[in-house]
Amino acid sequence: MNFDHVLFDFDNTLLCIEDSREFFDRVLTETLTAHDYRGFPNKEARKTFWLAGDKYLRLLDEWKLKNKDKFWSTFDRIDLKLRQKLIKTGRIYLFRDVKPTLEKLHLNYGTIKLGIVSNSGVNILNYFLKKYEIDSYFQEIFGIASDLDQPKAKPSPKGIEIVLRKMNFKPEISRALMIGDSGLDVTAAKNAGIPSCLIKRDSNERSLKLIKMNNEPEFVIEGLNDIFTLLE
Repeated sequence: MNFDHVLFDFDNTLLCIEDSREFFDRVLTETLTAHDYRGFPNKEARKTFWLAGDKYLRLLDEWKLKNKDKFWSTFDRIDLKLRQKLIKTGRIYLFRDVKPTLEKLHLNYGTIKLGIVSNSGVNILNYFLKKYEIDSYFQEIFGIASDLDQPKAKPSPKGIEIVLRKMNFKPEISRALMIGDSGLDVTAAKNAGIPSCLIKRDSNERSLKLIKMNNEPEFVIEGLNDIFTLLE
């Protein structure tokens, strides 16, 4: 397909987080606790937080959260701490197809520029990219650096646009592709005006049909090494 810029989501696209829904719910509850939140929302109410998008501040107001301007910095600190614990128990790991695919891209498709666009904290991305020794494969990464960056999170196209701009992407002569595991990735790509590719992972098996029905991606792949069929 002549893609010369390939962008990846991170969590559950490159990095497997087992029981990710439970994991992120735990991060949320610990973040609320750290902000001295008293009238704790039940699990159903907490689910609405992940669907709030850029309206999350309104939800935090409804929950009467203190110091909400520091919410995401606290969230990212707790997120990284809990991830580090799960590494030791083997519940967080790099998907088996990631390193071989990145190595093959590097050796055989050297002109393709690779980037990461994630809603996770940039400190989390840097930690795991270095830990698994894959940081050298990516020309640019975008993660949330502060609470002020939150409006740039997917499904906003801002992260994609920032990475492509830093890569000197020229839409009149180049083609970019966004690969991710969720509807957020598909929507962000559409908002940025580039094709999207949905990767099948165990973590998104239940929601895959819903994603495709409501927000059809241009491509669907069974595993990361299937991207070579899109490049040839």
